[in-house]
Amino acid sequence: WVVLCMAAVINGLTWGLLYSIGVIYSSWLTCFNEPASYVSVAGSLPLTIGSLGGPLFRPTVNKLGLRVASFFGGVLMGAGIAVSHFAESVLTLCFTFGLVAGFGAGLANFSASVAVNEYFYRERSLAEGIMGAGLCVGMFLLSMLQQLFIETYTWQGTMLLTGGLCTHICLASLFFIPPNEVENHPLNIWRKSNLKLREEPKIMHEIEEAQRNNLITKKVDGVSSTFLLFTEPLIEYESYTIWQLKKVQRMYYTNSFEIWSDKKGRWDFVKIWCDPRFILIIASDFLSWVALYVPYVHLVERARTQDISESTSAWLSPVIGFGGLLGRPLVGFAADFFKIHPFWAYTTVQMLCGIGTFLSPFWSSLEGLFVFAVYFGLLSSGYGFIKASAAKILGPTNYMDAFSWMLLFEGIGTFLGPTVGGAIFDVTQSYDWTFRFAGACLIISAAICVSKPLIDRQAKNSYIFRQAEQSVVN
Repeated sequence: WVVLCMAAVINGLTWGLLYSIGVIYSSWLTCFNEPASYVSVAGSLPLTIGSLGGPLFRPTVNKLGLRVASFFGGVLMGAGIAVSHFAESVLTLCFTFGLVAGFGAGLANFSASVAVNEYFYRERSLAEGIMGAGLCVGMFLLSMLQQLFIETYTWQGTMLLTGGLCTHICLASLFFIPPNEVENHPLNIWRKSNLKLREEPKIMHEIEEAQRNNLITKKVDGVSSTFLLFTEPLIEYESYTIWQLKKVQRMYYTNSFEIWSDKKGRWDFVKIWCDPRFILIIASDFLSWVALYVPYVHLVERARTQDISESTSAWLSPVIGFGGLLGRPLVGFAADFFKIHPFWAYTTVQMLCGIGTFLSPFWSSLEGLFVFAVYFGLLSSGYGFIKASAAKILGPTNYMDAFSWMLLFEGIGTFLGPTVGGAIFDVTQSYDWTFRFAGACLIISAAICVSKPLIDRQAKNSYIFRQAEQSVVN
């Protein structure tokens, strides 16, 4: 739970800050006097870079570890935002705020998400909801702080102060301790001084004793591999952790059982694309991110084009954050409590969020905009569910591979969404069709999820399933 808390803090200081960019975006429009579509690039680029770097984050985390990688990301993000104080053009902002800060934010957030994956399985939806609530707290607080900073120090001073705040990511990252080191780590005030970590062979021996009736041994390509078939998730055995077991085992999922193998390479970084269930997840996630970032960038400016005062419209971003602060943990808790699979919870909230976004232009008054902000925040928990779905459907040990590819396509989506939304405004001189476009993408992302039962049948013919089933037969 400490790791989850720190991950929520990092989520708030990374994506929470970037989601509240709408406050500064309006100042950039006034300062640089450039078309909305061009300035939107600077606003959406940090999330784009932070997501496109997913395939790079994976080997970085494997090489440096979660703590060092997240610490380094915090340094990059803080430095990139602070240096943006000196930007005199949108192009300079694209480099400092977009490229440098965006890469740092993505690396820190990727490390936080992987840390949560290492610690949570059964309560994954709740954990993702709490982590998402951290994003909303960050968005709520940072939106207000940025508005205060802009009024007092202009947007240039705001970038300098915000960069300083982001260095707190470095402190939070120090708590990403591997689970197998927690019991006697110096930061653990409850540790036992004479406690020694159990060696991996002993762990394997204990598991074999506990699962004696379900043990299968087989030689694969001349290498002796051990397979354990479980009737319930291994996480139920509280004396073991996924982190310890990952070093000696590898897990593959089918509909009715789990297979753990010590032979690595069966499911590598590329072969995950052989599973059609992963393709379904990544397609829906991509469409989702084409839409999700649009309100964060354009809602404040949409209010100002309707003659709503600057000080009043600036509250729309904090209201979205406040709605998410309530909605994300509550929806995550409800999904866990009623044992709803995170994939179907994701489908439901995506559909409801898409319908509300598509219909929002029909109520464009001040009251309607604030109601939409609350509604959008309450139902913005889809991202947590799709991450939990990847872990549940593809297996926790494959989560890092899946998540790195998901980030890549999320980056493309976050770049396209606000940029296309700004271009639609340039053509129509109205944000109505911008929000209808976002709503349609969310509805489509939910609609294609209905095909999952068909995809499950197709998945049984995939490379991963064939390898798993052949192992069981042998």
